[in-house]
Amino acid sequence: MKSSLISLSTLLVFLLPALGANSSCAEKQKALEVAASENSGERCFASKLTSGGWRFLRGDGAFAEGYSYQFLPDGTYRWNVISDYSESRGGQWNYKKVSDDEGLVFLLAQNNVGHDAGGSQPRQSVLYCKCLTDGKLLLAGDVLEPVKSSAQQAARPAPVALPDIIKQTNFPDYFRLVSHRWKKQGVKDDDFIPDLLSLRDDGTFVAQFRNGACTQRGHWSLKKELLLEIAPNDCDLRGYKGASTRSQRYRLDGETLVLNEQYIYQRSAN
Repeated sequence: MKSSLISLSTLLVFLLPALGANSSCAEKQKALEVAASENSGERCFASKLTSGGWRFLRGDGAFAEGYSYQFLPDGTYRWNVISDYSESRGGQWNYKKVSDDEGLVFLLAQNNVGHDAGGSQPRQSVLYCKCLTDGKLLLAGDVLEPVKSSAQQAARPAPVALPDIIKQTNFPDYFRLVSHRWKKQGVKDDDFIPDLLSLRDDGTFVAQFRNGACTQRGHWSLKKELLLEIAPNDCDLRGYKGASTRSQRYRLDGETLVLNEQYIYQRSAN
């Protein structure tokens, strides 16, 4: 009987730490799952963007044209035209997370090309980006498809190390545009041009028409032009109500924002 009690005590000595270890493992696993859920946006941008190339095509077959992006884990990117002519651009990239599946991609071209220089790509670009549920990528109003080589499909994900480029010195237009709201001077084309425009630092915008009688919302990107992805609304009195994407030529001159060389906006104090 004594030996039975000793055996049971010995058994409990070994079992209790094991049970505690199992509980600790369960707690650690739960913590990892929570952290993974909180970092889903990080995986979306860091891992998904660098998992292969991204391609946008317009048209069918041999007549299809478009462009491709490749975002590399070392913080460099490559942009190429897909057409009967050749054009490419490279530089550094980083991103700003907005939500679990949305963010802003910042592109800084490395060659000495400014906003008003030739070519399809400016030196500074800020692109609204969303990871779609079908595996595609919404980037500045275009839906891009993933393109992976067999080597990329077989390769293990590389560590992502992105450069610290999101600074006012690198993206002066972006930081100036989001620093305050812009109020249109005069009443020209009030039927379809907003009189108050707010470009926010999370890639959303709010446009008010006719002294606040109507509000338009959506997302915006900054390339050679100011690109607005507009949600359905009734603000355009010409009858356009559906979702649309519109490009506006822009120019910043001191405290003035000029759109399409005819609509002048001044920074608004309220």
